[in-house]
This record gives sequence, structure tokens and C-alpha cells, in this order.
Amino acid sequence: MTLIRTFTLLFFLCFSFSSNAQIVDKEISALFKKPKNIKWLRHYQGTVDDMKKVNIALAFDGNQCKGVMEYVSSKEKVNLNGSIKKGKLKLEEVNGSQVTGYIEGSFDKDLINAEWSNFDHTVGGQITAVEIDYLKKAEIVKENWIRVYKGFVNSKPAEVLLYKIDNTQVHGQIYFNDEHKSYNLKGEFSTDNVFNVELFDNNYKKDGEIKAELTSGKFLKGFYKDKNGKKTSSSLELHRKLTMESIEYGDFQSSYDVYYPISGNEKFNTWFNKYVEGFLNSCRVKTSHLKKDSKKADNRMTNRSNAWTDISYYSDFIISGGVTFNKSWSDEQEIKSFNYDLYSEKEITLKSIFQEGFDLEKLIQKEIRVGLKNNELNKDSDFRKWIKKETFGNFTIRKDGINFSTDFNALYGKQSVTIPFGKLKPYIKKESAVYRLTSN
Repeated sequence: MTLIRTFTLLFFLCFSFSSNAQIVDKEISALFKKPKNIKWLRHYQGTVDDMKKVNIALAFDGNQCKGVMEYVSSKEKVNLNGSIKKGKLKLEEVNGSQVTGYIEGSFDKDLINAEWSNFDHTVGGQITAVEIDYLKKAEIVKENWIRVYKGFVNSKPAEVLLYKIDNTQVHGQIYFNDEHKSYNLKGEFSTDNVFNVELFDNNYKKDGEIKAELTSGKFLKGFYKDKNGKKTSSSLELHRKLTMESIEYGDFQSSYDVYYPISGNEKFNTWFNKYVEGFLNSCRVKTSHLKKDSKKADNRMTNRSNAWTDISYYSDFIISGGVTFNKSWSDEQEIKSFNYDLYSEKEITLKSIFQEGFDLEKLIQKEIRVGLKNNELNKDSDFRKWIKKETFGNFTIRKDGINFSTDFNALYGKQSVTIPFGKLKPYIKKESAVYRLTSN
């Protein structure tokens, strides 16, 4: 078994399915004209795009491969028909004589790793599934997390916040204590425990990279390479962690999923649920108008949406971040920030942070002019016109200050500026939840 396959199987051994396989052998055998010629029949559990859970059953008679893929959440099924040759899988989704989609990739008895696409290849996704013991109905459990580490990076004291929301991607922030400055982190896991991330400032300029390994879940050890290529060792220890939960749904015409944090504070969980339920309700309303019995090719996966949570700060007393919403029936990506005081169990608002009479808007505009000086987009006159109109109405708390950002723009993305606590301290209420951060 290859190293990559080993890590993939370990991943799936951590993936929780709310329901066991519902595809029975008789259902698969009935797809063949001569069931007695079937050489093998296997059951798999996996996901589409690391989220939508599916059961897959395949059988092979030496010539044809046939089977069924079932969405766990809706119990809706699609028939599969194709071939397997020299470890290559080529399947068509079929509804009668109509082809509604394609699955192509690698195959062996342990693992399916393939690309799914609809009938005209305008919508696609990654399918990864592992063979299960159907008779034992083995369950698969997956963990997504947010972790805060403290230690040394480039021989300097630092705090690293990481969040993992799918099988490969890792994002976060790193804060250097001596500089009183944080950078965004973005990268991927190359194995189950080893990842590479790059450091970016608010203008998306690269400022270094880190390659590290999570050892025993408690330590983060690796190497930091600065923008000049100098390489130094790094070592950090786990300080706190937060669980990420998910809700997903998939059927022939639609899919949606949402990742969100679950803390030990029940009031925060209840408060944050407004984001989760608001998103789910909008998806349910949209999908409730679809004709569920209409399995035409041009209806395949026409309504898709997802929401995920980014964390910008997490401590014993504050959690802050943003929720990003994508919907195929909307042209714009929506971003909503959240800030919560875990001690007083209340939402943190700008009014609760700043003294009355403080002209925050004036300071934001001044910092935008300074912060965007080195932004490549600032050379574009249309960008400068757009940025002048933006309110920077979203805010999140970071280790080094308060980050103000725009909504997402299809041309310019999301732009942000972080105002250091050193500049904000004179205007922050001493009873505010964030005041203690001004002494960092």
C-alpha cells in the first residue's frame, strides 16, 4: 500500500457517517443481464468535495462495471455504468438512456479517487471513497479543528492559530510577539500531519513560509523560511483547541454544506446558531421548490451552496472570525463577521469597544490610505474609485489589532486593513473585552 493511500485510509477511518450503507447487493445484481457472471461486488463510503457523504456500491463481471451512488443525507440514488481497466475507473451516471454525469479516476479494491462532473462538465468535484466491511457496517469518523499553538518561530516568540476545514487545506494567522504584528497563513497538508503554509500580509504579499509537522497532537515542529530564503527551525506547543462541526446535504439537483465552530460555551453556541440556521433555511427554501422527481441531465446539481467559518482570534475570553456564504443562485459571495465575549457571554460590537464621540470612520480611512500604498491593485484607477466607496463594515479582532474589511468583490476580492491596538488604545473603553489585548 502506498504512503498516500495509507494517509487517505487513515483520514477515512476518522469520518463520521450518520447512517450506514443502504445499498443492498440484490439492487446491484439486478443491474446485470447475467448476475451469475459477477466476479466481485464491493461497498464504499466517502465524500464528494470532502463534504457530501456518499455510499457507493460497484460490481464487475469481467467486462462491465455497474453500481449505485447514494447521497447519505437524502437517500437519493444514481445508477452508474462503465468500465475498469488497469486501475482506471470510467463511469457514467445514467437515468434510463440519459447520461447525467461522469466519474473518472483511479480505482483499486481499497480506494476510489476520482473526479465527478455533470453531463456538460460545467460542475465538478472530487470523489474519494474507501471500501468498508458492509456486513459489519463499519463507521467512519472525521475531525476538523481549530488549534492555537505558542512557542518560537525563527527564534522569535510567536502564536500560531490554525484551522483545518477539509482533508487538505489549512489556513490561519501567525503573530510575532516582538513585532506586534500578525500575518495570514494559507497552505495545504501534504500528508495527514505534515503541512506547508505561506505567510501573507493584508495586501496579499508573501512574507515567508512554514513547513511543519503535527506531532502527537501536542506539538508543532518544523522550519520557517523568510522571504530571503533563510531557513530556521520552529517549535510550538498546543495551547488550546476548538472543534469544527458540519452539516451537509446532497441529492440529484442540489447540495449544501456548512462548517461552524462548537465551543464549551453553550451560550456562544446558541448565539452562533443564528448564522448556521439562517444559511440552512435559505438553502431549504431554495431546494424545496425543486421538482425532486425531475432527474434530467440539465438539472444535475444546479443548486449548490456552502458556508465556512474562518477564525481570526481565539482565546479563553474572545472568539472572533467570519462566515463566508457561497450560493450558485447569487452572483456575490457574502461575508459576515462575528465577535463574542466568552466571559460576559455577549456579542462584541463597535459600540461596546469604543468611547462615545470617537471618530472611527476617520481613522479607518486614514489607515486604508496608508495600508493600501503597497497594494498592487492601487495602481488601478477603478480600484481606487471602488475602495473610496467601500465602508469596511466587517470587523474582526486579531492578536495585533482590529481588522476592518470590505464585502467580497468579484474583481478585487476582499480588502482589509488592520489597525494596531497601539493606535486604538486611547479610544477603547477600559471595561471593553478587548482592552486587555492593548497591552500585548
